[in-house]
Amino acid sequence: MNSDVLVRAEGVGKKFCRTLKRGMYYAGLDLARMMVGGEPERERLRKDEFWALDGVSFELRRGECLGLIGPNGSGKTTMLRVLNGIFPPDRGRVVLRGAVGGLIQVGAGFHPKLTGRENIYITGAIRGMDRRQIEARMEEIIAFSGIEEFLDMPVQFYSSGMLVRLGYSVAAHMEPDILLLDEVLAVGDVAFRYKCLAHLRQKMAAGCTPIFVTHNMEQLSFLCTRVLVFSRGRILFDGDVDEGIAVYQDVLTEGGRKGQREAGRIEYDPRADVAFLEVASHPDGLIRTGDDVVIHVGLEVREPVGPLALRITVESPVAGNIATLEPLRAGVEISGAPGRRVLEARIPSIPLLPGAYALKVLLQERDSLKPFMRLVGPRLLIGARDERRARFLLTLRDQWRWCDPTEVSWCRDRADGALEAIP
Repeated sequence: MNSDVLVRAEGVGKKFCRTLKRGMYYAGLDLARMMVGGEPERERLRKDEFWALDGVSFELRRGECLGLIGPNGSGKTTMLRVLNGIFPPDRGRVVLRGAVGGLIQVGAGFHPKLTGRENIYITGAIRGMDRRQIEARMEEIIAFSGIEEFLDMPVQFYSSGMLVRLGYSVAAHMEPDILLLDEVLAVGDVAFRYKCLAHLRQKMAAGCTPIFVTHNMEQLSFLCTRVLVFSRGRILFDGDVDEGIAVYQDVLTEGGRKGQREAGRIEYDPRADVAFLEVASHPDGLIRTGDDVVIHVGLEVREPVGPLALRITVESPVAGNIATLEPLRAGVEISGAPGRRVLEARIPSIPLLPGAYALKVLLQERDSLKPFMRLVGPRLLIGARDERRARFLLTLRDQWRWCDPTEVSWCRDRADGALEAIP
């Protein structure tokens, strides 16, 4: 194993049973086999068992940050718990090099009857530190957590945000080589979350390797250098963060479409419908920042209805809804008279930076707001496929110039009366 590789997972598989009684029965059978020198059943799935992880393999090097994303139940937390030693893998193996710190659950590892200070000592002792080493870090831990006045209070009276503050401060300041975090930064105030993200960037520069489970794409983009997208216990994607976010968005979209009569479409009232939505200016679907984009929307009204309202929402997988396109705002009204017609929307010099953006359509009655249908349209792919995705969303096409000092009161009011020349 290369000295720079701190984490290696090789064909990791972990299975669980869906029912408690049957799971306890299987555990008894496996224990009996082990008592007579046999091996527990690891390869074959028995009734009601399923693979929570199936053939997961990856490596992580020092100073990298790996993000684990995917729908609920896809195996992210199970993978983190296998890495932390909470669950042994049923197949494959995990190799870790260096000290491991983890915050897998809010308040995990803290004794509720003990104070915050006492829990810091216990956590350090569990990780093999003596009292002198713990006390050397104590002030730094307390200062970072920001809960000094509550440190001598039993943690059972802490709020979830206070537990996260203390838990993260303890885990991150025990000098781990590998730091495991499972959605813990979803709890707590915004200021502390950004404080943690900045601290993690510093830890990465010092050689720490975080593994980060989150549903917050903004945090993922800010922190991670690489992402694994999980689906049904398997790795669906391993690579660039922004490409991974686009894959994750596809997985969520496909999951949300299940059970609908037609993929990407929900119909509430068949009298009016959006027949199609297409990016007419770019048939290949590939757009570059600054291109003029033309979108065509086909409308079909089958029976007379009231005046209609159409809204197209542009959605980023990182930031959610970022813009809406509405013909009514441009003075274009949509009649409820029967017939087929096509609306055209023009977006001059589109300001979106490289990434994948979803178009979502809502057609409703203008006055009552009664919906007729919703449609998940084609994605806007901004930038070349091999181009690294942007960390931000928009370019404002800003223009700069030097001001004439005689026009600016701040320059005119200088005490010495001197004006600086324009370079």
